[in-house]
Amino acid sequence: MKKNHTSRIALAAAVASALVALTATAADQLNAAQLKEMFSDKTVSATNAENKTQTTYFSADGKMIQKAANGEKKQGTWRVDGKGQQCITWSGSAEVCSTVVARGDGTYQRLVGDKATVIIQKMRQGNLLDE
Repeated sequence: MKKNHTSRIALAAAVASALVALTATAADQLNAAQLKEMFSDKTVSATNAENKTQTTYFSADGKMIQKAANGEKKQGTWRVDGKGQQCITWSGSAEVCSTVVARGDGTYQRLVGDKATVIIQKMRQGNLLDE
């Protein structure tokens, strides 16, 4: 009987811990106004899911340019949708919308569904791609 009680306590603790983690993630998700403020006219330094660095400029008018570590550039557009997601369309590709979550250490995680795609490390004012 004691073993069963201990198992129930451990299960309850695990469930409570998972709920706290979900609540923290939801609380740390940026809303539409925060996303617009955070990205508009900013140069963002990030690491993608393949651990490759990228630098992207998000203009205030919804255009963007990304410069890869090898110097290659690509263009696209960005917007914030009614669900509070940042939606990105690269030239020739379909739009992909994601949530952006504060990680608590000054960095941000971009999530497409529940899949982590990009870690945003630094944001600076203006277009600094060629610096």
